[in-house]
Amino acid sequence: MLRLTTAIFFGLLMSRTAQCQTAEAPAFEFPAPVIAEENFDQWMAFVEPTEEELAWRDLRWYSKLSVAVAEAERQGKPILLWTMNGHPCGET
Repeated sequence: MLRLTTAIFFGLLMSRTAQCQTAEAPAFEFPAPVIAEENFDQWMAFVEPTEEELAWRDLRWYSKLSVAVAEAERQGKPILLWTMNGHPCGET
């Protein structure tokens, strides 16, 4: 039964892959942006994060939950408790 299920799964997967490869290209494609000396400053301003976007760096991080709980209670703010299993880059 397992072999049949596996065969059906891979058959469906391969048929879907074949459909993706034969799909037509979109009718309209956006042109690649042109970065030149004249518009370089505009592009830099566009891609550099603003102070508002970098506000997360001002958040206080605590390595001990008890300290974080005491500080959150003092300020009347919630806590984000981040937990995980494994390497932070997925290298487990």
